[in-house]
This record gives sequence, structure tokens and C-alpha cells, in this order.
Amino acid sequence: MQKFINIFKNQKGQALLIIVLIMVVGLTVTLAVVSRSIVNLKTSVEQTDSQKALAAAEAGVEQTIKNNASIGSSTSMVNIGNNASYFTVKQDIAGTTTFLVNGGNILAKNEGAYIWLSDYNNSPTGSWIPGWNGTLTIYFGDPSVSDANNPALEIVLISGTSVATAQTKRFAFDPNGTRADSNNFSKFGADFIKGTYTVQGKRFSYSVVLTGITNGFLVRTNPIYTSTYLAAQGSTPPALPRQGQTVTAEAKSGSVRRKVTVFQGYPELPAELFPYSILVPR
Repeated sequence: MQKFINIFKNQKGQALLIIVLIMVVGLTVTLAVVSRSIVNLKTSVEQTDSQKALAAAEAGVEQTIKNNASIGSSTSMVNIGNNASYFTVKQDIAGTTTFLVNGGNILAKNEGAYIWLSDYNNSPTGSWIPGWNGTLTIYFGDPSVSDANNPALEIVLISGTSVATAQTKRFAFDPNGTRADSNNFSKFGADFIKGTYTVQGKRFSYSVVLTGITNGFLVRTNPIYTSTYLAAQGSTPPALPRQGQTVTAEAKSGSVRRKVTVFQGYPELPAELFPYSILVPR
């Protein structure tokens, strides 16, 4: 009889243990589902806020350009409703210091960007005069990749005593010796140096030095084979003129912030001015 009672007690204890285990497992699963739901909800809200913030930043840039805001101007936080707001800043890209070409945006291969050596203005009779005299240094290439995976760089210098008598001079540099043997671009030398350079937080592999520029109007740079960031520096004195403007808008929606920067360069020259640009396979 006592043995039967002990067996009954053991079975009762085991049943209670099983019930407790089932409750623990069920609670764990429930908590996991609830946690997953909260995470999914949070992710969904953040994605929505991110889209709102991006739209608000783009609206801020568009409004600043539309209003033709003055250089150096900024706005206080502008509430556009729907729990989104933005503020904008418009800045000059001064040529008095080393600067990033193309507003700091990456320059796609076979897409030209300008470095202005003379002041741009809208007067047909006064544009580009006087020209610039000095030494120009251009930086390009990515230190994190090999020479073979970095671009070559085509440079076109336009100069002259007047726009009517302007002349073009072309240069081409390639850090990859094998490619340079076949395309006849310049290899490393006194005016094409491999090193490590940093401009406004961006790192570069190569510098090209154009000395003795006289009556320079502008330089057109064109990366070949692959894309790259570019930077430039003029000898001082004389400093280079303004290179354009940037409009930056930072927007907030909920806890999410998004930032958009747009480069406003000067109007591009007609393609006819570069009829003999180097042709390369894309």
C-alpha cells in the first residue's frame, strides 16, 4: 500500500513538473512572438519615418533652389506637417583652399567635371577674363584598391588671352603601367606622384601637378575606366575662384534624421569645345 502511495506521489510530481515545463515553454514562445511583433512594428515605423525624412530633405533642397537663397544663408527648422521638418544651408565652394571637385560627389567614369580657373559670370563679354596664372594640383584614385583597379585621368586645359582665341591642351595619366604601355598615357613621374592624400575626409592615391598655367580659363577632368572622387588645389597666391555652391538639407521625422546635399555647378560648356576627347571603351 505504501509503495502504491509513493508511486502515486511520484507520478503526481512528474505531472506537475511537466505542466510547469509546458507553461514555461508557452510563455517563452509568447514572449518571443510579442518581441518579434514589437521589433517588426519598430522597423516599420522607422522605415516610414525614414521615407518621410528623405522626402522632407528633398523638399528643403528644392525650395532653397527655387527661392534662389543667398550664399551662406540657412533656415531654422521648417515644419512641413506629417511629423516631418527640415532646415537648409547654402554654401560656396571656395577655391581659396583645397576643395572637392563636383561638390564632393563621386565622378562617374567618362563623365567630365570642371575646375574653374577664372571667375564665371553670365556676361558674354566679361566671362573668364582675366585668366588665371599658377600651379594646379589635382588628386584622384582610391588608396584601398590597386593601381590596376584605379582610374586613369584625362585633363583638358583651356586658356588664352581671350575667349575668341582660347586654346586647349590635353594631358592623360594612368597609374597602371600595363595600361599606360598600350594607351600611351603618362606614367608616374615628377608631375604624376603616388602617395596618400586627404581632403575634407576623403583619401586619394595620386596627385597630378600642372605647372606654369598662364591665362587659364578652366580645366575639364575626365576619369577613365572607373569612377573616382577628385580634389583640387591652386597655388596661393593667386587663389582659385568659386567653384559653385552646395545646398544641404537635414530633415527629421520621429527619431530618424536624413541629410541630402546637392551640388550646383556653373553651366557646362558645349560639347563641341571637346571634339577630340580621348575615346575609350566603356
